[in-house]
Amino acid sequence: VDLERSIADERDISDKALDCIIQYISTHKNCFILDGETSASKIEGRIQKINMGKEVAILKCVVEKILTENGFENPKMIYKEWERKKILSSEKDRPYKRLRLSKDIPAQPCFVFKIMY
Repeated sequence: VDLERSIADERDISDKALDCIIQYISTHKNCFILDGETSASKIEGRIQKINMGKEVAILKCVVEKILTENGFENPKMIYKEWERKKILSSEKDRPYKRLRLSKDIPAQPCFVFKIMY
């Protein structure tokens, strides 16, 4: 019973963490490249339309800052749960990808979320 409760808590925590990320994006949309267009002086990520939703790439350091500021103590567990739920698109050996947010910016570590409608 304790193991089941622990697993359920981990899932709840990963959902709460994702809610914090989505809330951050909503309030800081001006820091994101939207479908290839931006007027931002400080770029923290990009949002692109995909088939049935959006792909959201956020700089690794920004995701870590959001989680820390919201009191999440075990980010690695959260990343694993996001990968398990297939919310996160990642490289084989790490929970993030190195990618270019735009052609003017060198590749940087980013968390890439698939958010479906």
